[in-house]
Amino acid sequence: MHYKRQTAVLSVMFVLVGMMFLVPAMTEKALASIAATADTVTCCFSHLKYHMDSGRFIIPPIVFPTRPDELTWLTIGSSSPFGGGDEKGFVAADVTPLHIHVIFHFFNPARGTNTCSVDPPPPVVTCTISQGVHAGARFIVHIVPSSLLPDANGGDTDSSDEGDNSGDTP
Repeated sequence: MHYKRQTAVLSVMFVLVGMMFLVPAMTEKALASIAATADTVTCCFSHLKYHMDSGRFIIPPIVFPTRPDELTWLTIGSSSPFGGGDEKGFVAADVTPLHIHVIFHFFNPARGTNTCSVDPPPPVVTCTISQGVHAGARFIVHIVPSSLLPDANGGDTDSSDEGDNSGDTP
């Protein structure tokens, strides 16, 4: 009888001590999420495409009609129905009226540092992401690089005289 009680006490102790080590390891970013917003100073987002390498979209990327210069989405990991695990993916869009293609990358690993990146790179587009379980990501399309703008004269961009309407005569 004495051994059964001692075994029961030891079993409870092993469970409690085990939980002290396992629960923090299992819950580190276990229910993590990324709430992301992208803004543009030029105008509107269009032609949205998105993909998750890890995790899933709870709210897929959306542009609300009342805020065409803002793009928002929400992700969580896919280790369980409630989230957990890595969140890694991208959202791509065109910034109108010139249809400049931008890509917003984000990564919220189950362990480690949250990161984001953009294409085209800064200073054209920038990103910031907070650390911790519930990350906030912010992407801003600042300027349109002149290399992506169409030629204002209607000619080609190699500086030849063809189509430059400069008034030169042969």
